Amino acid sequence: MRYIIIFLFLSLFLGACENTRHSIGLTGKPLASDGKFEDTLKKSLHFLKNKAKTLGDIYENAQYIMKDQIQVSAEDLKLLDNLSKKILNDFLKEFENLSNLSKENLEKVIKGLIDKYKTNFKGVGQPLRITLTGSKFGPGIYDIILSLDKNETVKRLKAVN
Repeated sequence: MRYIIIFLFLSLFLGACENTRHSIGLTGKPLASDGKFEDTLKKSLHFLKNKAKTLGDIYENAQYIMKDQIQVSAEDLKLLDNLSKKILNDFLKEFENLSNLSKENLEKVIKGLIDKYKTNFKGVGQPLRITLTGSKFGPGIYDIILSLDKNETVKRLKAVN
């Protein structure tokens, strides 16, 4: 049954992507018109379905991939205080210098920020998630960063400052 649901999801969002996007009122452009949008969704489906109970949950988890501009709610925007912005700026500097994007390298950067700012994972991860997805809820931060291409991640990080 689970594979049927996943197949239906893929058919709906990947098979007729432009028609589906238009018919459900999703006006944001995909990350690229050369199939990257579809490829990104396919690669990300394994973690987008984590914690999802319905296709709607998967759809909501995938919004950050399907939209080219992220809108942060007023409530979540309040969480991006001056300290969060400093953390985001430092992350951006470290991230831009990474030549090899991997979970291990991202863990080192985030651990360094946790130590520098004497905070916990949430203190670094939540501002990153809000900035990259538009919400404090969503997939794991490493999955989010690795699913977006580096230029898109940089663009979104720079947009909050």
